[in-house]
Amino acid sequence: MSRVTLPPSWRSVIHLGVFAATPWEFAAVQRALTAVERRRLDAVRCVTGHRAGRRVVLVQSGIGPTRAEQVSRRVLAEERIDLVVSTGFACALVPARIGDLALATEVVTQEPQGSTGSPVPAAAELRALASEAGRRMGMGGCRPGAANGA
Repeated sequence: MSRVTLPPSWRSVIHLGVFAATPWEFAAVQRALTAVERRRLDAVRCVTGHRAGRRVVLVQSGIGPTRAEQVSRRVLAEERIDLVVSTGFACALVPARIGDLALATEVVTQEPQGSTGSPVPAAAELRALASEAGRRMGMGGCRPGAANGA
């Protein structure tokens, strides 16, 4: 299998945080980790392991933006994390097959008052890297922007 060359900005990432909402998403990511240590941070289910020479903190964040915010704040206050990845079933919003890869074109936050924040473009360099890695692994993909009707 060919390897993807990481951009310079990725090389500085040593501690990766992966947040998965459901037990099924959590279990899928956990299977990819080695040297796993299971623990709880308060009531939050966490696993620390390794992948590709990086320390990975896997967190089951729970469902919904309020729960995700609470858990994220708690974990980020306790753990050294260089990059956070949220993983889940985003393709449930559009027709997709198991194993398809959906890549965000932007991230929109929800403000505490319930209003939607300004969209933040996803890093093109990291999107291209993820897309190439998925292509090399034979993954299908969701059409970018399909979830918002683009």
